[in-house]
Amino acid sequence: MGHRQFQRTDAGSGDLELVELLTSLGLSIQDQSRNGWDVFMWACLGGHAAVVTKLLALGSNIGVKDREERLGLHWAAEKGHADAVGVLVRDMLQANLDIQATVRQSCSSGKKGQENKRKGQKRKEKARKKK
Repeated sequence: MGHRQFQRTDAGSGDLELVELLTSLGLSIQDQSRNGWDVFMWACLGGHAAVVTKLLALGSNIGVKDREERLGLHWAAEKGHADAVGVLVRDMLQANLDIQATVRQSCSSGKKGQENKRKGQKRKEKARKKK
């Protein structure tokens, strides 16, 4: 059998049993895509509190950031996933992380990422108009 990594659908689907099975088979929960996304980030985005809890118990890094410097907490909050946000905040408190500074930094970085995305879209539109 070839090397298989977690896919976004594995955790993003919220299928706790699948995540448990794949981790029991030795798949790494730490592998990140080139955008900085790992299985933990996908679970946060999907708001799957049970999967987030399991991944944290298995050693996922609550402080992992994507390429835009956003945390899983940012994505869960942006999508309105209160249960997942609750799990993340509780775990951050237990780890003695400065939640205010973390959220402030994550939100600030998210704004920069959105600004850069808009600039890129404007450049593409300009290029299309020139053609």
